[in-house]
Amino acid sequence: MKLEGKRRARLLSATVLLLVLGAGFALGMAVERRLGAGHLTESGPQWSGDREPGAAAGGQVAPADSASRRRTLLVEQVGLSAEQKVRVDSIVAFYRERVRELRERFDQQWEVEYGEILSETRSALKAVLNPEQRAAYDSLLMEADRRRQERRQRDTVPR
Repeated sequence: MKLEGKRRARLLSATVLLLVLGAGFALGMAVERRLGAGHLTESGPQWSGDREPGAAAGGQVAPADSASRRRTLLVEQVGLSAEQKVRVDSIVAFYRERVRELRERFDQQWEVEYGEILSETRSALKAVLNPEQRAAYDSLLMEADRRRQERRQRDTVPR
């Protein structure tokens, strides 16, 4: 019986470890997506590959400058006529809006699913802890959640 209990404890520990690692990976991906995607802007990919002249910190360019820059790159590469330039600008604007809407839906879905995974992970961890450890863990979680909320409020830039 004791051997079976030890196996169960090991299995539970391995499961909790995998959940924590998975949650850490997901969180890392989210942070990378938010902070590390300097080559992407609200208006779409920057085709030049580098930070453009006049770009703000983080490689972002004002939407009008970005659209103009992309069109300039196309004109330089394929020699668009004036009519083609107008059509290209219209196409880019249409798909930029679709990408913006997709990102909004993705962000909403991400928040829901991430919250569920985080809640399940925390519950699984608490199940392993004794009452004193659980109280300390809850206190640490409250502090971490408070700091995260402060960062979100500080880092949120109106779109």
